[in-house]
Amino acid sequence: DDDTSTDDDTAQPGNFALAFSSPPAGWGSAPQTEALVLAERFTIEFWFRRTGQMQGYVLDARPPGSPSGYNWGIYTEGADPGLTFFCNTGEGNEFFRGPNPNALNTEWHHFAVSRYAGEFLIYLDGGEVLATEGEPCVVFAAPLLLGMYHVGPVPSLQNAEIDEVRISAEARYYGTFTPEHVLLPDVYTTLLWHFDEGVGDVAT
Repeated sequence: DDDTSTDDDTAQPGNFALAFSSPPAGWGSAPQTEALVLAERFTIEFWFRRTGQMQGYVLDARPPGSPSGYNWGIYTEGADPGLTFFCNTGEGNEFFRGPNPNALNTEWHHFAVSRYAGEFLIYLDGGEVLATEGEPCVVFAAPLLLGMYHVGPVPSLQNAEIDEVRISAEARYYGTFTPEHVLLPDVYTTLLWHFDEGVGDVAT
């Protein structure tokens, strides 16, 4: 959040983020939406900052109780805790592992995954960290959970702050770029969360 000793807490917040603690507290959700249907080209991106050992699900686009081989998600956990994107390609999930967030400093970092020209591309702070061929995702309209697993509270997101989540129906990145700190909507935007609406310690 943007809370300081000198600001006016009754004013509209200017730069909130969602914080997830350990044990996990809080989560975000959107109702079932076509925004989560990933086409031949797409981009999923957000800003994050770890506040300790970050682990758990950042985004989970699977309805509660659905099979694990369904739709897509982004998480980090286990012995090899890379920030991992997975999606259902029609023959089960494919996994695309990005950087280990716990090897990073505790500053804000930008993460993005795009699909362009038959390749899945993962970026950290505008630099490419993975480029690999993969079949297109076969996914459906679903609710989106932020910071929570689709079948229960474990493994929910721990020790992280998340801001500026944007899903786009286009591959925005297929080369080195400079991430924008505030992600703006355009014709390709299907979902955008700034988390800047709310009062006090609540971001909407």
